Amino acid sequence: MKQELWGILLSYNMFHSQMIKICRTLKGNYLPDQLSFNEILAHLR
Repeated sequence: MKQELWGILLSYNMFHSQMIKICRTLKGNYLPDQLSFNEILAHLR
């Protein structure tokens, strides 16, 4: 159970750090919370 929880938290943090990097590369002042999950996946592909 602990290992699964740590895996989920690690995945969330990795995904959130990618969101921050993508926000910095987009034109305009975007915050990570303003982007959707699908937008992030499109940029990662």
